[in-house]
Amino acid sequence: MNALLNVINAELFKTLRKRRVFVLAGLLWVIVPVILLIVGAVMRNNLGDTFADGNDAFNIDIQQTIQEIASPFGIARLMLMLPTFMSPTFYIIIIALLAALFMGEERSQNMWKTTLVAQPNRLAVLSGKFIVTFLIFGAILLGAYVSSIIFGAVG
Repeated sequence: MNALLNVINAELFKTLRKRRVFVLAGLLWVIVPVILLIVGAVMRNNLGDTFADGNDAFNIDIQQTIQEIASPFGIARLMLMLPTFMSPTFYIIIIALLAALFMGEERSQNMWKTTLVAQPNRLAVLSGKFIVTFLIFGAILLGAYVSSIIFGAVG
């Protein structure tokens, strides 16, 4: 157990010094909420109170639509759901970048033999890398949720 905690500590130390983690976090924590707020502002300024006024069957309340986009709940929902509509999903891209960070770095420097043969044992090393990968992924998603609530409150 001590070996696993040491690997997790070392991997977290290594991860927090990589730019790609901060770029991914910046994309989800700042860029997407700002874009959603801009879309809400453009809709509010360019459309009237209702869209398709002439026909009650297609009457759309613009204020309700803006609330679905630019409110804290709307931005949080769109932040966590919108990346899944891409192909491949943005979440798969994040996992691939994190896997390249944790697995590919040792491979590119020919360190796997040293990493897997030296102490701690292999299971602790691979488990620690797996745990840290999903801890970072969870932190990125949690940060996206919190930033969407903050940006939604501003909106």
